[in-house]
Amino acid sequence: MPYFMRLGAAVALLALAIAALVALAPRGQDVAVLDQAPVGSGVARDSAIRVTFARPVDRASAEASFRLLPLAAGQFSWEGETLVFTPAQPLAAATTYNVTIRRGLRDAAGRANAAETRWSFRTE
Repeated sequence: MPYFMRLGAAVALLALAIAALVALAPRGQDVAVLDQAPVGSGVARDSAIRVTFARPVDRASAEASFRLLPLAAGQFSWEGETLVFTPAQPLAAATTYNVTIRRGLRDAAGRANAAETRWSFRTE
């Protein structure tokens, strides 16, 4: 086999090896939600909604990723790694609320989540 063909084959194998290493390289994992509240039914209408993250997050992105349906006005606060949403008024009675932490939540290093976290609860 001529020299240039061997050299080309070696370069092609090296390129494949590099591509395989890049494809199999570990990626930053999504930030997990360790705990969320409230859940279930019979939830008090004045309950705050709490989301505890597994590691530090960019707080502005966490607040932007938070969605409550039906909509309710309120404000955010933080207790360590726990996001707390306190509704401005009591939530509607006998209503199912859906909470979503949408894709795009960023951890402290700036890596964005690819997955969403969802749960629901029903007020008394």
